[in-house]
Amino acid sequence: MNAEETSTLKAAIELHKNNSFQLAFNFYSELIKSNPNNYEVHYLIGILLIQNGLHDLGLHHLKTSQENELIQNKVEKLNIFEDSAEGKFNQERKSINTRNDYPTRDFESVDAWRHLRMLDFAECLANPSDHWLTIGDAYGHDAKILKYKGIKHVTASNLDASFLKKGHSLGEVGLYKELNAEKLDLPDGAFEYVLCKEALHHMPRPYLAIYEMLRVSKKGVFFIEPQDSYIDWPARKTQFYREIVKDDLVGEKISFRKNDTDEEIIKSAIDWWEDGAFNYVYTFSKREIRKITLGLGIPFYGMKCFNDYYENDIAKELIANDGPGFTKTKQQIDLQDKLCSVIGKSSAYITGLLFKQTPSEDERKKMLDLNYEFAFTPTRYLPIKWPNI
Repeated sequence: MNAEETSTLKAAIELHKNNSFQLAFNFYSELIKSNPNNYEVHYLIGILLIQNGLHDLGLHHLKTSQENELIQNKVEKLNIFEDSAEGKFNQERKSINTRNDYPTRDFESVDAWRHLRMLDFAECLANPSDHWLTIGDAYGHDAKILKYKGIKHVTASNLDASFLKKGHSLGEVGLYKELNAEKLDLPDGAFEYVLCKEALHHMPRPYLAIYEMLRVSKKGVFFIEPQDSYIDWPARKTQFYREIVKDDLVGEKISFRKNDTDEEIIKSAIDWWEDGAFNYVYTFSKREIRKITLGLGIPFYGMKCFNDYYENDIAKELIANDGPGFTKTKQQIDLQDKLCSVIGKSSAYITGLLFKQTPSEDERKKMLDLNYEFAFTPTRYLPIKWPNI
């Protein structure tokens, strides 16, 4: 390849890594058009096409790339589903291992206030004999918050335990384990409760993790994830409407508009990838949580939708003096709450509480006071011995 083609290939690879698939595909196509025997590009475009569901066309390019012996082994070992999941795990491990400093967690900063607020339900369930497990808890911060809220027995876990080990040596982390959430190396009912906070979207197959968390829990599983802005839209008459619009970066967004003027009020992403490891941000809806409980025979569930605001420059500001950063954070949350109320927009986050054992009346009352919604769900999974009549 000449210098211009090499530059184009480098640009295409960066776009491909960042999930900008269409732009990467355009660059790869230009290179193949100028040099049909560029086997490396055939290989890369084949992988890109398979990543986006175009299996047959992708295999065509991979077979073309096999004409070059240097690439042949890459194609022969291609096992799309398994390799995709393992590749994601390795990506996570690599992302964690490249960081050197252990970030301590205090409880006086704006950022700490945000996370304490997310886990407000925990103190309602602080039974001194219960054992909790955190999933995807890279630094053990979630475990530390649980202990701060009165949970005595907490084990932190993550796919890679490098930072948990560092935190343990510094006295910041107690018990910890290295666990793959999609295949937990634990016996059934090993913990009373399992918490997975903002981590399901880091996993290639989040539903496998939910099944596993339910398996190893005795009483319940709790998760906090972004709320699905596509599904959770109130079916009521309103002066606002929404429509799906094209977006160059993520494919589609939801545009909230006024009925009378068509003026756009705000735009929300449907599908997106976060920075760093480029995780697909898996979102949950109220209806989805209910279907999980019905489909798996879970007798009781709760949920709460809430908004949040994060700004790196003010995250470390202390909240004691109600400074400008803390004030701004609360104002932005109030603004989002108002938008949700007025135009029907979904919240930023949703908390799902899946109870295998229904919490006590006192525990439920405490969580109701924190604005959690609850429902009993009928189950047909109980064995019944009917009388002979």
